[in-house]
Amino acid sequence: MIRLSIRTKLALLLSIFSLLLIVTILLLVQASFDRGFYRYVNEAHLARMQQVVEVVEQVAQQPGQWQRLQRDRRYWLEVLRSAYREPVLLGGDEMPPGMLGKPTGRPDGWKKMPMVWLLDDVQRPVFGRTPPPDHLLRLPLRNGDRVLGYLAWKPLQPHDAGAESVFVKKQQRLLLLIAAITLVVCVLVAWPLSQYLVRPIQRLSQAMQTLMQRRYEVQVPVQSRDELGDLAQDFNAMARTLAEHDRSQRQWLADIAHELRTPLGVLQGELEAMEDGVIALEHAAVSSLQEEVRQLKRLVDDLHQLAVTDLGALRYQFEAVDLVALLQSLGARMAQAAELAGLRLQLELPSSSLWIRADAQRLEQLLMNLMQNSVRYTDRGGVIRVRVFAAPASADSVRLVWEDSAPGVADSDLPCLFERFYRVENSRQRALGGSGLGLAIVANIVSAHGGTVAAEHSELGGLRLSLSWPADQTR
Repeated sequence: MIRLSIRTKLALLLSIFSLLLIVTILLLVQASFDRGFYRYVNEAHLARMQQVVEVVEQVAQQPGQWQRLQRDRRYWLEVLRSAYREPVLLGGDEMPPGMLGKPTGRPDGWKKMPMVWLLDDVQRPVFGRTPPPDHLLRLPLRNGDRVLGYLAWKPLQPHDAGAESVFVKKQQRLLLLIAAITLVVCVLVAWPLSQYLVRPIQRLSQAMQTLMQRRYEVQVPVQSRDELGDLAQDFNAMARTLAEHDRSQRQWLADIAHELRTPLGVLQGELEAMEDGVIALEHAAVSSLQEEVRQLKRLVDDLHQLAVTDLGALRYQFEAVDLVALLQSLGARMAQAAELAGLRLQLELPSSSLWIRADAQRLEQLLMNLMQNSVRYTDRGGVIRVRVFAAPASADSVRLVWEDSAPGVADSDLPCLFERFYRVENSRQRALGGSGLGLAIVANIVSAHGGTVAAEHSELGGLRLSLSWPADQTR
């Protein structure tokens, strides 16, 4: 099977469309011209015949002239000549110019005019042979109220020979020539036009090939404001997104390697020291190894949670959840965790329920991650305050505000808190057991529920996290 390029197909389609359009226009113009031209000619002949009738009626009003017109063929033709001022055909027989003399104003010959018949008052031919009656046009010849006879003539038809038909045929040939020239021009224009239209697609195809080679810096120039321009912009945005994703993935792998290297390096160093006898194999040394193992396990668990939430692999069981009741049920656990860290928990909950569509287990995971984050990084003697309320501007959303006391976070760190492995103070957080993944997991769970999360400074001196979800309108 022959493979045609888009340019060839487009050029052929444009050429075929041009051909069909030209043929259609040619046929319509030809049909309109034929009808209009012959109608115009016959209307002009009708007007001239009415003038002839007026002249003949003036002659017929004179005593004895009507009878003379019926008897004398030559006299009838002279009257017609004086009225018509053109040579005529009498019942299909053209009179030789010698009988009437050269026609005025036409020394080059006779013009083909409609055939004329003189009919009596009962429409019988006086001169000429009568064709079928339905082919004739008639005008009455009157003397007062009395009908003396009729002047009849055959209208001009498209198939008739003569000057008019010759003119029509010339016009037809001219139209065909114009149509042929127009078609050639359209075909010649179709090829560069198809190239112009296909060039953006070719650029996109070449850029796609480059993108498949993981060269994400490729960009397609946007040279139009149509759908192709929108497609180029979308491609560029996709390339930038893939580049950012690739950079993020590379950074994530580097961060994972770095995070795993620290506890593994400590384990390896202590084990080698025990093997060399530098450190005695005793309870304190084993406890140190056990702590490094626990730190490694927490890191692996956080990585697993982040991976499954980031990929959407968690199976969310969405149902109507009362966020107030969920916090009340977790209140004792959170208060105990805060107390062990030397902190005070303040729960400010409304008296009425606030329902959202959520997975209760994942919401519990989210809340406990927030609790662990505050417990790890809030100074002893501080406060953790949790508030839940309907959004003030609208009852269509439910908000949860989680705040803690000092230490705070710098302005430059606020936008980065939900990034993987991001730490405000790396050494302190690693010493406290933080992996820098807790808030990234929180952001993934909130996003899976169709909500939003933002970080701000808290009036308590620490961090304020504002979470919002759509309210469940069915409750």
